[in-house]
Amino acid sequence: MSLKVLQIIDTLNVGGAEKITVMLANVLAQKGNISGVVTLVEAGRLSKKLDKDVKFYNLERKSKWDISSTKEFFKIAQKYDLIHVHLRHNLKWLLFWKSILREKLNIIFHDHGNTQLKWNILFWIHRNISHIFVNRKLYNSPSSCNAFFARRFFLENSIITIKTTHDYSPDSNMLRMIIVSNLRRIKNIEFAINLADIFSKDRQIQLDIYYTNCEKEYLGELQLQTKELGIEDSVHFIHNETEPQEFFHKYDIALHPSKRESGPLTILEYIAQGIPFVAFNTGQSVEIIQKNYPEFTLDSFNENEWLVKMDAIIKTGRPKYQKSLKQFFEQHYSLDNYYTECKKIYTESLV
Repeated sequence: MSLKVLQIIDTLNVGGAEKITVMLANVLAQKGNISGVVTLVEAGRLSKKLDKDVKFYNLERKSKWDISSTKEFFKIAQKYDLIHVHLRHNLKWLLFWKSILREKLNIIFHDHGNTQLKWNILFWIHRNISHIFVNRKLYNSPSSCNAFFARRFFLENSIITIKTTHDYSPDSNMLRMIIVSNLRRIKNIEFAINLADIFSKDRQIQLDIYYTNCEKEYLGELQLQTKELGIEDSVHFIHNETEPQEFFHKYDIALHPSKRESGPLTILEYIAQGIPFVAFNTGQSVEIIQKNYPEFTLDSFNENEWLVKMDAIIKTGRPKYQKSLKQFFEQHYSLDNYYTECKKIYTESLV
């Protein structure tokens, strides 16, 4: 049975929820469904990656009180069986105007957050909603079991794997490390820079940090840190690269020192491209990989423990991991699996 599914997000600038929106919109269209995406505020760079068969609407809403854009949205929404909304602030906007205009919609809320929803009268009024969690711990927590909405589902993240024609080629003279992350304090990038500094004492190193969004003050602090450590020529901040996967072949090991995550998609990208990594144990992606590759995760930020893990992986070498990591990705995170699970949620959500 084909469905008509409209996804809502404020913008398709580069980010985890935005990548999921584009991926899902494209696979829905490819599987023969009517797939649409609404950006409420601005189109964003990732909108260019939507397939030609995905119907795209950019409302350019001036504010959350913009009644003209709101009416245009509900005119579009009535053409679809299901309204799949991403991110909490967009859900609140939708439920507020749904109450005011008394519109009837089948709503699915895709919760990309890593903390519990706080009570809101809109959630109490609109209980007949499907709630998708991407974090299993959050999904399984007792407070989530008694949460606001009628139906609860767990849907593990997936990604679009970027095909690359380049092969990994080690450089015996240099250790090449990569981080893909937004630059916010919770991401703990300064910890990784300290690790890079320690490795630089006995070998040449390169640490490339790919980012799109940043806290400007935090970025300045990180750049100052590299200068104070004397490794500013070895640490590179690479801004606004939409597809870092295309460059993963250049690196020996990846790092993910973030203190708190829900997914994260970056881990899936590392796995899909066969690059070993060391990550703090937070987020659903890390939880799954931990069972098969325990050497990839840690439960603390003890520098010595990270150095020991990294050194062991470096000595083993990326070629030893590549094939099994790619197979692991296909087994657990393929787009076909993702679509099948999502279609089940849609079917159960039709009321």
